[in-house]
Amino acid sequence: SELEKIATPVKNQEEVVQVGTIAANEEELGKLFGEAIHNVGERGVVTVEENDGIETDLQLVEGLEIDKGWISPYFVTDRISGLCVLENPWILFTDHKISSIQDLIPVLEQVVPTQRPLVVIAEDVEGEALAGLLLNTLRGVLPAVAIKAPGFGDRRKALLEDLAIVTGGQVIAKDTGVSWDMVGKDQLGSVLKVEISQDRTIFFRDEGDDKAIELRCQQIEAQIDQTNSNYDREKLEERLARIQGKIAVIRVGGFTELEIKERKSRAEDALSATRAAMMEGIVPGAGTAFLRIHDKVASTDVSGEARYGIAVVADALLEPTAQLARNAGFDGPAVVAEVQDHDGLQMGFDVLEGKVVDLTAAGIIDPVKVLRVSLQNAASVAIMILTSDTAITDLDTEEQAVEGALV
Repeated sequence: SELEKIATPVKNQEEVVQVGTIAANEEELGKLFGEAIHNVGERGVVTVEENDGIETDLQLVEGLEIDKGWISPYFVTDRISGLCVLENPWILFTDHKISSIQDLIPVLEQVVPTQRPLVVIAEDVEGEALAGLLLNTLRGVLPAVAIKAPGFGDRRKALLEDLAIVTGGQVIAKDTGVSWDMVGKDQLGSVLKVEISQDRTIFFRDEGDDKAIELRCQQIEAQIDQTNSNYDREKLEERLARIQGKIAVIRVGGFTELEIKERKSRAEDALSATRAAMMEGIVPGAGTAFLRIHDKVASTDVSGEARYGIAVVADALLEPTAQLARNAGFDGPAVVAEVQDHDGLQMGFDVLEGKVVDLTAAGIIDPVKVLRVSLQNAASVAIMILTSDTAITDLDTEEQAVEGALV
């Protein structure tokens, strides 16, 4: 798209801070996100949680992430966030497909007395086995969650072994001949905490043999050196980054519970914005990026009724800057015209200064993904309204009611 053509990659920590500050509307949170990304890297994991005190801080913990989540939403412990959060859980790793609860009985008998939750990562968990875990969870006998193992074939087995080594466990594999009644707590992994959403799982690491982890890293590095396949090399590098990874935890504090929740919500917005910026790059903010592609869109060569659609989109591209100006007490159309008179992609209107400035130098930037998705969503809503026979809206009470209408 035209937006992506004018985007630039995030080059340094300062730009991450600027994106986070604008999205969170708070400089302190922006600085913490910049520090977090700097410490864990582009592929690192950053999470946001509430702090019990008034302080807002950053903690770095050992951990890793996989792109698989809970199998059933009934495992969710926090309905608002859609997360299943378990403290100090045991973790069972296997490449078996588990369908019978009898397979899990030996493990359950050892885990239940410890009063610690259980995470089951398997090829699949279904039928009676899944129902049994859900029943134990809902009755409060044993908090548990089932997750499908990431990857396929040999790659899945390798990923399971990576996870087991990092968490101090072992993989119950089909080719080892280990039966379920031989599985004990020694084969189970353990972490400080695990957070599972619908499509990803984050492990906050506790136990694990550092020497075994280092040896595993050396093995993967050797495989990277030996492979001639770019695809295999990329997957091996992902595994290495996962094993070596750290997790940045931003703990948001405040003086009241309401303040903490409100700041946490803004911090989560900032997290989404910084991730978007790292993925697709940044553009000048304050609606300027839309202004800079206006002429290109307006001059698109189309015929027939498509001309009206192009005109509508082109007009809409002027509105973000105009509305920001009006919100700050300026003349919207006049500000738009003033910005358009200035050359340079970075030149836009700073409402705090009341003048046109170099927005990038001023730290007023937006993730291009946020702008792209917002424009696509707006177009989708417009199409839905245009293709609807009837729309319902609130009646303006200051205007006279339509005769015969129910109010």
